[in-house]
Amino acid sequence: MEHILFIRNNYEIDSKLLELLKKDYKVSIVGDADDAQVIIREKYIDVFVIASDNHIEENTWKFFKELHKNRSEMTPIIFISKQEPNQILNSNLYVYNWYFMPCPIDHSLFSTLMERVMITARTLNDKSIVLMRNRIYHPFKVVDVSRINRSKPRHITLYSDNPQKGKEDEEEFFYRGPLSDFPKKYGVEMFFKQASQSWIVNVNYVKEINPTDMIITLKNGIEIPTSENYIHHFLEDEND
Repeated sequence: MEHILFIRNNYEIDSKLLELLKKDYKVSIVGDADDAQVIIREKYIDVFVIASDNHIEENTWKFFKELHKNRSEMTPIIFISKQEPNQILNSNLYVYNWYFMPCPIDHSLFSTLMERVMITARTLNDKSIVLMRNRIYHPFKVVDVSRINRSKPRHITLYSDNPQKGKEDEEEFFYRGPLSDFPKKYGVEMFFKQASQSWIVNVNYVKEINPTDMIITLKNGIEIPTSENYIHHFLEDEND
C-alpha cells in the first residue's frame, strides 16, 4: 500500500478526505517539515502533501534538501493552501512533480490527482534486491516482492508479482544468515518487517492485522502467521 505523508503546519486536515484516502493508501500526518525529516529517515513515502499559507517556507526548503539526498527530484509533492500559489511555487509547478490544490479541497479532484501522481511514484520506487543462484544474479524490485520465507535450512523462498505472467513467482535461493538480518543486509528495512522466525513481509502488501488470531493478511489474500514477539512491528507501522 502506497504511503502519503501530510505536512500540515497550522492546517487542520479534512477528516473525511483522510478517510477516503485511507481506503487505498497508508496516510501519516506530521506537524511540520522538521518532523517530516525524521519520518523519511525511517520510512519510504510515495507522495508528500504540504499544507501552508507560506507555500515554500525555509523549513520546507531544508526538508527538500534532506529528501533529495536519497530521492529523485521528481518525487510527487502536492501543495494545498487557502492562498493562491506565490511566484516561487508557480515557477516550479509541473517543472518537477509539484502540484497545487486550493482549500477547501474538492475530494473528487484530489482523489483523481492522487491516482495520477501515484503512477509516477510507483515508477520512482526502483529499490531492488539482487540474489545469486548458480553464479547468475537475479534482481527483484522491492515493490514486486510480497514476502520471503525461510523454506528450509540455509535457504529462502522469495514471492514476487510477475506482471507479464499475471501471477506470482516463487523462487528459492541459498541464504546462510539469519532471516532477521535480511532487511538490513539488503538495505530494505523501510519495506520488510519480520513476522515470525520463518517469514518477513513487505509492509506495503499488508491488508489487515489480526492481533487476536495472530494473523497478517496480505492484499493478495495470503495469510502469514505471526506472534506476540513480532506483531508489534506491523502494529507500530499501522499506527504511525
